[in-house]
Amino acid sequence: MEGIDGSGKTTTAAELVAVLGSQHGVESRLIDKREPIVKSVYVNEHLRALAAVIWNPDPDAPIEMLGGNHWGYLHAAYLSALAESVRRGQFGSSGAGTFVVDGWLGKLVARMSTNAGETTDTVEEFFSRVPRPDLTVLIDVDPEIVAARRAGKVSTRGERGALGQGDNGDFIAYQSLVRARLLERAATESWFVHRPQEDDSPADVAAVLARAVVQVG
Repeated sequence: MEGIDGSGKTTTAAELVAVLGSQHGVESRLIDKREPIVKSVYVNEHLRALAAVIWNPDPDAPIEMLGGNHWGYLHAAYLSALAESVRRGQFGSSGAGTFVVDGWLGKLVARMSTNAGETTDTVEEFFSRVPRPDLTVLIDVDPEIVAARRAGKVSTRGERGALGQGDNGDFIAYQSLVRARLLERAATESWFVHRPQEDDSPADVAAVLARAVVQVG
């Protein structure tokens, strides 16, 4: 599940798992990337250590000092290990079933290409060995709508790129660039794109996405 920051991915991902089970009889599991829980103690500790470094709780950490390649390699290592854990049944399954993840490569590639001024194709090549999902869905929300919901909240460096000090204008400008790249990948890779109405609840969005998942499955 992809989308700009604040598009509702996290909440909708949990709703999607519930809807798949209750309305479609599809056994599914939500994978929390930041706090994965797998059978193996070794794998669990390894994934959590990487997650703690990647998603640093300090919103103003000078992440740019380490360079884009550093963060790219960390993400590639983490996502590859996560996919391998799914394949090996480390999430309580033999590998069958549907797994829902809030974000894979979509937003990451969009951000990295925006920050470096490179094409998404170039950055996609960087992650060429990372397994791809069977279905990628894009929750496409206008950054101005997201900014209105976040009124008064200061954006982190990741949410505004290198723009300004974190006000709504900086957030909208950067997220608009990221959104354009997400839509570019969606068209190139045939993602399922859903544009929620302003009054749609996460359950409403999840119902639409669940039908797309069932069609693929």
